[in-house]
Amino acid sequence: MDTVSTPRIASRVGRLTGGRLFGLVEEARDHRTIDLALGVPVAPPHPPDVIGSACTVLRSDLHNQYANPSGNEQLRAQLARLSPTPTDPETELTVTVGATEALYLAVQAAVDPGEEVVVFEPFYDNFLSAVALAGGVPRLVPLSPPDWRYDPERLRAAFNHQTRAVIVSTPNNPTGHMIGAGEWAEIADLCQRWNAVVISDEIYSAYAFDGHCHISAAEIPALRDRSFVVGSLSKSHSVAGWRIGFLRAAPALTAAARRIHVAVCAGTAAPLQEAVARVAAAWGTRSSGWTSTR
Repeated sequence: MDTVSTPRIASRVGRLTGGRLFGLVEEARDHRTIDLALGVPVAPPHPPDVIGSACTVLRSDLHNQYANPSGNEQLRAQLARLSPTPTDPETELTVTVGATEALYLAVQAAVDPGEEVVVFEPFYDNFLSAVALAGGVPRLVPLSPPDWRYDPERLRAAFNHQTRAVIVSTPNNPTGHMIGAGEWAEIADLCQRWNAVVISDEIYSAYAFDGHCHISAAEIPALRDRSFVVGSLSKSHSVAGWRIGFLRAAPALTAAARRIHVAVCAGTAAPLQEAVARVAAAWGTRSSGWTSTR
């Protein structure tokens, strides 16, 4: 038997985007360029109350070990309070390692190898990577300028008996388009017809200006039990390095996602969750969006 000189790499790895964005950012730093890629906000600034809380919690040594894999109970209660729709923190919210893990949990929970996922183009790179790791097949639907809306006919044509999910981003990364009530109604109708779920990336929900109103997938009655809402504190509170995201879904979908979550990482940073939970009671109201401080 011949000796194989190079270990075999799983084929799914070749379908990943390979962190191209981070590679470009590193290359750009050598040329004194301005980074408009990673979404690191200048406003709001790093919240001093949260940072102070983190220092206190870390030094107390009471929260530096493993915690509830589903997430800090108080933090989930506060996130539920900020939810645009009634949400049970015990059965419908999971704290994740950033929005990225929340996205991957949702795709892994919904999609089997060979099944299809509708993705709007342009898209955030990790959408395709999440589909690739699940062994799924992306079906791209282009968005058209200047309003960056989809063609309803092309969207309908993208759905079939193999469709298991549609990934949306609202407000959209990178176009900024916010999905309106009419678009949500069309997406909901297709998901019901083909028994698919919506995976809605809403990490920019606090960035709604000039009278525009963010509408969450969780607010659409037809999607309440067939949607995963991905959220994060990274943008709304300028703490991207803390990797505190969350996933909202109906109890059955949450139970599936949590099984994957436990297998992958068994939870995110316990002291940072506690630090946020201690100050979150002072944050906004439901009308402000998932994680807004306004």
